[in-house]
Amino acid sequence: MAYTRLSDANEITERYMDSLLIEQRLIDSVVADTKATLFGEEFSMPVLTPAFSHLSNYNGREYTGLEEYSIAAKESNILNFCGMMENDMFQKIMDTGAKTVRIVKPYADNGKVRDQLQFAEAADAAAVGRPMLPSLEKDGAPGVVKFLEGIRNELRFIMSNTGFKTVSEIDDSALYQY
Repeated sequence: MAYTRLSDANEITERYMDSLLIEQRLIDSVVADTKATLFGEEFSMPVLTPAFSHLSNYNGREYTGLEEYSIAAKESNILNFCGMMENDMFQKIMDTGAKTVRIVKPYADNGKVRDQLQFAEAADAAAVGRPMLPSLEKDGAPGVVKFLEGIRNELRFIMSNTGFKTVSEIDDSALYQY
């Protein structure tokens, strides 16, 4: 069958995976350990969920797509990410028991940003992050590079002002409580 769906991510991924040739080793094979440690927690594999937001209920199911992804992440013991949402929805995700990173949008209202960061901390989120999509939409890859360089510069500034020379030295003593 001819390849006709140029914009279909599923077909593109399938074609790529089918193009890989993996040599099987039956003699001298090993038992693979896919565990990975992130944020001090051990996960069953270094696979992360995408930072979804705005997924509603499917086919009349009890949970939203966000909650179902979170339940699957917990059952698979992988790190869960979630995107833009209100605190009540984030609480539902945390109630699933999945270790979750919350991406907080840079709202014009700094109070809302602070509220969502504090809520994530109180709910015991694994971490918080910032979205890169606006940088990608505006300037493509150079925009994302600029965004990441800005984060690195902010981190260097914060580290130099708190006395930490390396990222591995950073501990809770550097945190300021609002």
